[in-house]
Amino acid sequence: MLRQNSKSAGVMIFPNPVKDAMTVTFYKNTAGSVTFRLLDVSGKTIKEVKKAQLPAGEQSVLLNVTNGLTPGVYVLQINDGEKSTSHKVIVE
Repeated sequence: MLRQNSKSAGVMIFPNPVKDAMTVTFYKNTAGSVTFRLLDVSGKTIKEVKKAQLPAGEQSVLLNVTNGLTPGVYVLQINDGEKSTSHKVIVE
């Protein structure tokens, strides 16, 4: 489960806007699988960016997201099997 706090469910994404790759940092309460998906603004999945098994604790994940993407606004969805959070990402 991703820990909740006042900064968008404890998730930080940088840089944003992104040109090539971005780093996503968050705290994970329990070990397990995490899936990162990029959606368009209508909610359609554009690509599954990464699926990883992560331990509990502070996480910092590098995502290469812009390969073949048109510049614009997207939504990064992070799902750990218990909770899903969504975050606006601007691709340049």
